[in-house]
Amino acid sequence: MKRVTATGQALIEYALILFLMISMSLILAVLGSRTAGTYQQIVNAFATPATADATIQGIARKFMTATLDYFQKNGRWPPSWGDARFTALGFNPADWDAPVAGIRWNPNGEYIGLANVIGDKLQVYVRDTQGNRLHLYDGWNIWCQANSARCYYHTMGTGPEVDLNSIEIVKSP
Repeated sequence: MKRVTATGQALIEYALILFLMISMSLILAVLGSRTAGTYQQIVNAFATPATADATIQGIARKFMTATLDYFQKNGRWPPSWGDARFTALGFNPADWDAPVAGIRWNPNGEYIGLANVIGDKLQVYVRDTQGNRLHLYDGWNIWCQANSARCYYHTMGTGPEVDLNSIEIVKSP
């Protein structure tokens, strides 16, 4: 009978550990690719309109898309009053009671209003299409028109056109 030496035993243990590490890596790679899709489905199922894409641009895009979908289905713009302005678009009004992403959201027919909340510690700035930085005063809105995806400073359709990608939210002292 052969005697196992300490060096031989160490090589066997090393090979066994290496085999276990490779096996675990393969198992995790296979399971990881399968569970990633399931995880995303679960997240999407519980995501509110506010959390599904919480960027200001993403939220505005969702409102504009829902507004256009409503118009195409009903031949008129959605309501502009009360909870109906949210429910007609498929949103839960309770999700929008408080500001989302620092903005108070106000769907209003063919327009989506993005308001600077009165009395909070946040200030909103946006650049017009000429690059000028504009301050959105408390209670003022940026109005985005769903059918053109153009956004206007303070006044629906007539204010200076602004670039929603340039929006800045700054905490005031």
